Formats: sequence, C-alpha cells, structure tokens
Amino acid sequence: MAAYVPFAGKNSIVEAVFGLHFAQPLVPQITQKFDALRSEFIADLPSFEKMQMIQLTVGPQQQWGTPGSGGGPTPVVGGFNAAKFRADGKQSRALRGMANFLSVHFLEYERWAETKTDALSFLDRCFRILDLPSVQNPLVGVELRFIDRFTYDGDPAAASASQLLKTTTKFVSPKIFGADNLWHCNSGWFDTLWPEQKCMNQLEVQSILDGSAVVIVSHNAQCNLVAPFKSIQEIKNIPSPRFPLEKVFDAQHVANSMILKDLLSEKILKNIGLIG
Repeated sequence: MAAYVPFAGKNSIVEAVFGLHFAQPLVPQITQKFDALRSEFIADLPSFEKMQMIQLTVGPQQQWGTPGSGGGPTPVVGGFNAAKFRADGKQSRALRGMANFLSVHFLEYERWAETKTDALSFLDRCFRILDLPSVQNPLVGVELRFIDRFTYDGDPAAASASQLLKTTTKFVSPKIFGADNLWHCNSGWFDTLWPEQKCMNQLEVQSILDGSAVVIVSHNAQCNLVAPFKSIQEIKNIPSPRFPLEKVFDAQHVANSMILKDLLSEKILKNIGLIG
C-alpha cells in the first residue's frame, strides 16, 4: 500500500541548522581573521571561500565612479562560506558567517547528540579565532532549524494530508485534509523555554509536486536572549536560571520533537524513531 516515506529511510531530516545572531556585524573580524579561519577549518571543510558584497557610498555633487567620489560600487568581504561535499557533488555540511549571523549546516543527519557536538565544536573554534562573543559584540540570539521531507511512494494523485499528518493536530488548518496533494500552512507563536525566556517558533508545512507528492516540514525556533552572552565562559557555564548555549539548543530540539509528535501520524513517528 502506498504511503509517505521519510527522506532518508529512518530519518526524515534534510537539513539541520544551528545559528547564532550577534549584536554587531561580524565582517570586521572575518576580514581580519579570514586566513586564520581558513587554516583552522580547511581539513574539515575543504571548500572555504570569501563571500563578496558590493558597498555603495554617495558623495555630494560628484560624478558616479569619479576618483574620490566614493560613488562607485566597491567589492568588499561580506563573510565566508565553508563546505564539505559528498562524492555526488552535494554538500554534506557547511559553516557560514555573514552580516551578524554565524551558522552551521548539516545536510547528512543521523543523531542529535553527535550533530550537536559537531556544531558546538565548529562554533567554539570560530569563537576563539574571532574573539567572540564580547562585551562590544555579544551573542543576542540562538536559532535552531530542522527541515524534514516525506515523499509519497505511490500515484501522486492519491496522496493526501491524512496519510502523513494527524487530523487532530493543532499545527495546520483542517482545510488541508479535504484538499488534494497541493497545500500550504504557515504559522508562528511564542513558547517559554525557561522562566522569562521566550522562543519564537515559525512552522511551515507544505505539500508540493516534485516528481512525486512531497511534504516538507520546516520548523525554526529562535530565541532573542533576555541576557546576551558576552564571553565564551558565559556560553559554556552560566548560573541558573539562565542556560548555557548547549542547553538552549537542547531545549529547542525538545520543542521541535514535541511539534512533530503532535503533527505526524503514529506510523510515521515510529518510522523515524520519535516514539517506540
């Protein structure tokens, strides 16, 4: 009997993203420390490149691009993108720094514990090289995103939301259960991770046709920290009731699991190991 199957057999996760937001742009530190970053990560992420952006400035009553006008486009370093690729040419993991955002991306996901450990290791190495976070540029936001994908293994015309999702779920509109294989739901809300710390959840669930009927579940949990992290010491060991960075990610991961348990059918939850 045809059914929805997880993206990678027992695992539905297409991508997991660990992201950090800083109060100020990272560009000055990245520009100064690019060579050190590249040397640190080249063995783990062989493709390590600068990301360019165009800077425009306007001088009063001067011609575009004339000497000294400051009016022409000037390419400057805007960040970096480091990646490791599989034999088929697709990325397996990446590390990116752009504007005020630093992120680690995993496109081959197996287990939370190992993935979190690798993400924290990459971020810690960046902290040491970039001298972040600091009093001048504290860490103000923590983000965890999961993208799950499920593909229908039968005739796409026979696919329906009720074959994948619980009809009682609170996270999608009831209207999709009377729709065909094309639908989309988008929602957002705040939860409490610990006393006085809110977390914004953004959930997008959509069904598309991509060779077959495909449902993509994207959940992004973002915390704007009530008390920003101002040093590496605070990130690793901070007194209650605040959480160190690892525990913030753990709490966001638990929140993601709870959403999927409400959203997905019992059969799918067993297939991906969220319930026994």
